[in-house]
Amino acid sequence: MAAVIDHHANELRTVLPEVADRADRLMDRINLLRPVYEAQVRNDVNPTPAGERYGTAAAADRVFAFLRSEFASL
Repeated sequence: MAAVIDHHANELRTVLPEVADRADRLMDRINLLRPVYEAQVRNDVNPTPAGERYGTAAAADRVFAFLRSEFASL
């Protein structure tokens, strides 16, 4: 999701209203994963060198902040 936000944020914004009714549930799930995201990603994903930055806790935090901001403006 962080890669999508970095490369296609405007396109993502156009479809967020379609899932706005699920925003609370989505945000809860992302928030629950934030503390363990980095450790989980290391076990589940073999990133390319360019994709390594998306396997960090900072990437999960950016996703959460982006979605929180976008859903608040809907």
